[in-house]
Amino acid sequence: MKLGSDVSQIVDHRGDRRGAGPVDRRSALQRSRRSRPLHERLCGLARTLRQRHALGCEVVYVDDGSADATLAIARGLPADALDVQVVSLSRNFGKEAALMAGLDHARRGAVLFMDGDGQHPPDLVEKLVKYWIEDGYDVVYTAKANRDQ
Repeated sequence: MKLGSDVSQIVDHRGDRRGAGPVDRRSALQRSRRSRPLHERLCGLARTLRQRHALGCEVVYVDDGSADATLAIARGLPADALDVQVVSLSRNFGKEAALMAGLDHARRGAVLFMDGDGQHPPDLVEKLVKYWIEDGYDVVYTAKANRDQ
């Protein structure tokens, strides 16, 4: 698969949706409760990056075929301080396909990947951007020293 590939028409001939089961309304509610505060933090971060570094920011939310209300939640998030795009995949094609879909729709010069479950703290973003802009690094990444944290 190359960058820019359209994965929306790929069909799983077995007809299954990996990981899909009955819609769990509690899961959708929990995701909604996590999504809004995360989005608000990203908006605040976008304001800071615009002010300190003159950077315009966007966020590309990729819904990888979830059976809950994730898509509706993402579509309802405001585009106050940053551009918001929502990409919907027809089913779960795996993390790599979701990342490629996000890359394909990203319009800015730098890309930062984050999972929406909180395992990537938005607090690190400004520090990573500083390494990129002020210190001149082309690629900046992080790794957890301990998976339990």
